[in-house]
Amino acid sequence: MFSWSNSLAAIGIPVSGTGNIAYTAPNNLTGSDLVGTIVLSATKNGCSTAVANEQSFTITIKASPVVNAIATQTVCAGATQGLITLGVNTSGVNTLSWSGGSAIGLADGNDSSVPYEIPSFTAVNASGSPVVTTISVSGLMNGCTGPVQTFTITVNPEPLPMR
Repeated sequence: MFSWSNSLAAIGIPVSGTGNIAYTAPNNLTGSDLVGTIVLSATKNGCSTAVANEQSFTITIKASPVVNAIATQTVCAGATQGLITLGVNTSGVNTLSWSGGSAIGLADGNDSSVPYEIPSFTAVNASGSPVVTTISVSGLMNGCTGPVQTFTITVNPEPLPMR
């Protein structure tokens, strides 16, 4: 019979057990990689594996970048919405991507250089009423995509004089 121990339960495996290891990798939103060491030993006919002969391996769960909360923005039609700075919980080379702003003049895009920023744009709204748009932002690092963070941009219409 095989038995095993795990140095870090946060990788998705209990700290000890026997037999096969059932495993589903958890999402890692901690900002740092999680590394657990699994040590295997066997028992047969009353004899156990000597410590020197135990087998071990590591499992690393890469960190998924989590975009920090982004404040709601409000701008007038025809005005320039300034840079929107984005923050993330992981260090290293992240790519932050955004989408959802085409109706107000913000093109979908991404930024992989610090500081991460959504570029300025000229706000569009010809409707006569405020347009509220939800922008979705997510991060990518080492092939791991983090959860989507959303915020809104309201574009108020340009006031026109009465005729």
